[in-house]
Amino acid sequence: MVVGLSGESGISRNNWLVAHMCNLKCGRVGVECAFLELLSGIPSTWMVHLYHRMADHRVTRVGRHGYNTKSNRIRTIRTPGGRHVAQKIVKTTKGPRCSDCKCSLPGIKHLKNSAYKNLKKRERTVSRAYGGSACGGCVRQRIVRAFLLEEQKAVKKLLAERANKK
Repeated sequence: MVVGLSGESGISRNNWLVAHMCNLKCGRVGVECAFLELLSGIPSTWMVHLYHRMADHRVTRVGRHGYNTKSNRIRTIRTPGGRHVAQKIVKTTKGPRCSDCKCSLPGIKHLKNSAYKNLKKRERTVSRAYGGSACGGCVRQRIVRAFLLEEQKAVKKLLAERANKK
């Protein structure tokens, strides 16, 4: 809605063009309104939305089909040149799980199975026994359980020897 381009408002055609050029140059409505107020004497509250333009954020989808499905989602990204382009959102996976307690393994990226072959070995595993298959808590439990079983066997053997001596 353009208010005041006719003679009754006090804005001449020259002032309108200068204000329009100011808006195109700096892109800020507030500066343009203050500039117009100085030229014409009309309060800037009347002119806040005179020359506001909607930005164009439409993008073309990348790939073969343009449907917004679960596997074909995009994010609109603004490039340094000012264009808006579509960036494909790759689905995240649950990642590798512990073989015992089924919790997510910390320190290993959540990628598709086919993407692990491109990683370095230090990114696929953790430097520990059962590194890529069991979490640290479960490995500790296994070690303690094995130690206690060995101690129990040693105690049984010792008791059996003492019983034989009597």
